[in-house]
Amino acid sequence: MTRNTKKMIVSIVLVMLTMCVYLQVRGHEFLQLDDDTYIYENHHVQRGLSLEGLKWAFSFNEIAYWHPLTWLSLMLDAQFFGKNPAGYHLENMIIHILNALLVFFVFERMTKSLWSSAFIAALFALHPINIESVAWATERKSVLSTLFWMATMFVYVLYTERPSVKRYLPVLLFLIMGLLSKPVLATLPAVLCLVDFWPLERFASLGVKQRRKNKPSRGNAHGYGNRLLFYEKIPLFLLSASAVFISFLSSRAFPSFTRSIPLAQKISTSLIGYALYIKKFLWPDSFAVYYPYPSSVSPLHIAVSVALLAVITVFVIRYVRSAPYLITGWLWYLITLFPVIGIVQAGLWPLIADRFAYVPFIGLFVMASWGLPQVFRAWSIKREILVVMAAASILACAVIARINVRYWKDSVTLYRHALAVTDNNAEIQWRLGLVFLQLDKYDEAYAACGQSLKMYPYIPQAYNIMGLSLVKRNRYDEAIAHYKKALQMKADYVEVYDNLGSALADRNMPDEAIRQYNEALRIDPDFAKAHNNLGSVLAELGRTDEAIGHYKKALAINPDYAEAHNNLGVELEGIGKIDEAFREYSEAIRLKPDYADAHVNLGNVYFHKGDYARAEEQYRQALLINAHHAVAEQNLAIIRSLRKQ
Repeated sequence: MTRNTKKMIVSIVLVMLTMCVYLQVRGHEFLQLDDDTYIYENHHVQRGLSLEGLKWAFSFNEIAYWHPLTWLSLMLDAQFFGKNPAGYHLENMIIHILNALLVFFVFERMTKSLWSSAFIAALFALHPINIESVAWATERKSVLSTLFWMATMFVYVLYTERPSVKRYLPVLLFLIMGLLSKPVLATLPAVLCLVDFWPLERFASLGVKQRRKNKPSRGNAHGYGNRLLFYEKIPLFLLSASAVFISFLSSRAFPSFTRSIPLAQKISTSLIGYALYIKKFLWPDSFAVYYPYPSSVSPLHIAVSVALLAVITVFVIRYVRSAPYLITGWLWYLITLFPVIGIVQAGLWPLIADRFAYVPFIGLFVMASWGLPQVFRAWSIKREILVVMAAASILACAVIARINVRYWKDSVTLYRHALAVTDNNAEIQWRLGLVFLQLDKYDEAYAACGQSLKMYPYIPQAYNIMGLSLVKRNRYDEAIAHYKKALQMKADYVEVYDNLGSALADRNMPDEAIRQYNEALRIDPDFAKAHNNLGSVLAELGRTDEAIGHYKKALAINPDYAEAHNNLGVELEGIGKIDEAFREYSEAIRLKPDYADAHVNLGNVYFHKGDYARAEEQYRQALLINAHHAVAEQNLAIIRSLRKQ
């Protein structure tokens, strides 16, 4: 059997095993955890690829740090799949498969070791730590950026075989595309320096034991020695530094609720995080979408973590000449995990996060894939035992991963599992309350957020959700009190100002409501929902021109805002602009086919035009959506009486 045939067989097995684990995601739902803001409620994404969308993707926005290529990838999916989650999930799975294949081909090309490269690729494809990056649609940025990470490494290996400007340019191109997908690729140039040491062995006169015969010269053929390695990395590090700077600037464009944590605690917790990731690598169990950040850390945990990291570091340095893959793998792990280990934080930073390990774990996989065979040879253990152990570990990873992927099928399942395997998880508790609110389970939403506040009493989102659940039960005074508590914790919480305004409007306090809406718009002038709600209050007060102005502002911000189209239509109809109202109602129904009020309003237009058949059709459509829609029933009765005359 030729080597190419073996590589083809390995590739086919990798694809089949990965699909066996992840194909089930095609039946999963979107998650309440960022999928709304990234995908199905993001009108920029849902409008698909366009010039306007391109401009937005490359601008600094209020949602996340700068990753324009990720936005364009999601827009392309929206072009074909709209709000169907299956397409987005399957796209993530396909990219993950490509990443696993690239891991295999890159390491096989660098090391000429087919089976060790196959093992590392299988671990990457099937280790449960990577479920979050694949099964969560919003994590497109992780899988996509890794695709360009591995593509950069592949063309870099080709470049090192025969260095030239022509072969160097693709390295720059793929690195740029990766940085446009996620700025975490800023650590890639450092990793390229590591693989220069091993397995490419491009450094001159370092005394590393040569492990391959007839190895081609990697970069020293033209007599530049180590200078070439230095000069060729300068553009790569400059690109990385630029991406970090742009990411820092973009992060200032969106608000985040961040705890104030002393630097000493961040450092100690980061050391514990490094150790916990290693535990996850060795014993893949109890995975959660969010691991709560501890309020304090145990000195014993710190000491154990420091000791573990120190022992491993001393060990890999001790064997740097005879086993250079150890220091390459170890430094790969430490360096690539550093940007997300918790020294620099944004938002409610977790203790650890499975998605953060997607690339760093490749370093640990390297240590295992090349270290275990050497241990077996040193202990004179039969090769067959190693093969059986490798196959068993891959199978175990696949089984555990397949089981854990099921927890990602919907938000309730995911959050309940996280609460079952973690302690004092206030973040997930209030998010579960938000899901219950969206499912119209108001008592459960209130209770879940109450539990969250018992764990950590300073969560403005929890008070906001409790307020919304109270409004749904007509307990406005209590809701207003909860909104005010949320604003005490987060004075620029625009959604709460909007919700407070709506509660005050429902309490027949329009002037107070207007003040709250205006405050929301002062903080965020592009908050479309506040414009729409302010327009509704102004319309109730008879200030039609002002109401129309705010509806139009809402639609200028979000042209796909069905409620604003409907409300604008009502005001236009009221001032006699029937044709314009007709267009607004029709657009509202196009955007939201199950919008009963818009069907009734469109039916009214047909009714006043004397087209009773089409009016009746719209009223019946409204009743199919809401069987108890009083206006639709009343108007249908009027049409029937007219026909009897």
